[in-house]
Amino acid sequence: MLIRLQSGYHFRRAVPSHVRDIVGKKELWLSLGTNKREVAKPYACAVFAETERLFRSVMHLKTELSENENFIRNELPEDAQELFDLLIQDYQHRIASLQTQYDHQRLRHSMESLEQVEKLEKARNLTGRSVHLLERTVTDLKKTKASLPDLTDIQSQIKDMKAFLAPKEKPSPLFSEAIKIFLESKDTTVKSTVIKSYERTFKRFLEVCGDKPMRDYTGADVGHFKALMEQLPESYGKQRNDTRTVQEFVADAKKRKLARISGKSVKNHFTKLSGLWKHFLLRDLVDRNVFTGGWQFDTKSKTNRVRWSDNDLKAIAGQPWQFGTISHKTASMIVGIASYTGMRLEEICRLRPQDIQEIQGIPCILVQDHPALKGKPWMEWSAKTEAGKRVVPICTALQQAGLLDLAQRAMNQKRGGIEEPLIGARGS
Repeated sequence: MLIRLQSGYHFRRAVPSHVRDIVGKKELWLSLGTNKREVAKPYACAVFAETERLFRSVMHLKTELSENENFIRNELPEDAQELFDLLIQDYQHRIASLQTQYDHQRLRHSMESLEQVEKLEKARNLTGRSVHLLERTVTDLKKTKASLPDLTDIQSQIKDMKAFLAPKEKPSPLFSEAIKIFLESKDTTVKSTVIKSYERTFKRFLEVCGDKPMRDYTGADVGHFKALMEQLPESYGKQRNDTRTVQEFVADAKKRKLARISGKSVKNHFTKLSGLWKHFLLRDLVDRNVFTGGWQFDTKSKTNRVRWSDNDLKAIAGQPWQFGTISHKTASMIVGIASYTGMRLEEICRLRPQDIQEIQGIPCILVQDHPALKGKPWMEWSAKTEAGKRVVPICTALQQAGLLDLAQRAMNQKRGGIEEPLIGARGS
């Protein structure tokens, strides 16, 4: 039967009842993949012919299978009859083995059911005895009704005694163990520098507050940690090989009257520790996040930035270029890109020809990760943060200054960067 639906023509045919148990379907339904009737009709005829051939083949096979095994055996050559007998014996042995296994399973099930019935009978007998005991207890209580006030006093004393018992201790991991669990739960895509910054923060907290179960840390511990971290010198963290503890840093800063670390840096440490506590708070392994709830930080900028006047800028621009390692043109291009795009100095110095692409007709700079080049491992670079990966349009002024020409020239010369000296320009 040819049927038309919104998706196109379909072929539908009922399966004859005497072959349904072999085909496994009551009807056949097939999409012809077209909305044109003149195309669908030949397809349907071809499918009908094939299905008719299928049904006849199945019927023929079914008829052959209905013949007894002696007829099949007699049709075989003499040298194959012995193999046929062995196969029949093997199948019969397997069927007998399966029947035996089934009988064993049924017997095992019957024995388990009998055990359940016995347990149920025991429970019913126990219930009957319990009911009898409760009835006797009620009778005794009625007789001793006059002593109820004494029972109330005893219950009150028991409650008072329970108040002196220590509460059940809740589970909570040691801080040193919690660090490992927390860092292992981080996504594998997290940069190693981020993991190391977490480790440095956790190390300082251990130095100040010691290692104990997470649930035992209080606001007093956090306040002590905050007070010490705010006394760290401004140079803290800039010397990676410095092995001094927080207390030693603070003592040295007081002795030499050094400038202190910014409130923003202390807040960053609190953010990392708050993330650790939140991880275990969600798992009911701490009572609360002691690093949240109103801790205040002085995040005002300590540097008083003064705007350059136009005269100062003209005076600087009018001075002759005195650096030989980097050309005046290269330095001017760096300043121009920074002025018009707001890109960081390192991002500018790392620009490659393939980082400049045209997107929807607009030339743009793609700030993206760079893999290391063969023989030039220093070319590997990644953005400072995930948000650092971005697209920056190139304005008309930079186009007129020759940035696109510079990129094309570097591409033609197969250079790694737009201007090779730019890679080292960051240090100048």
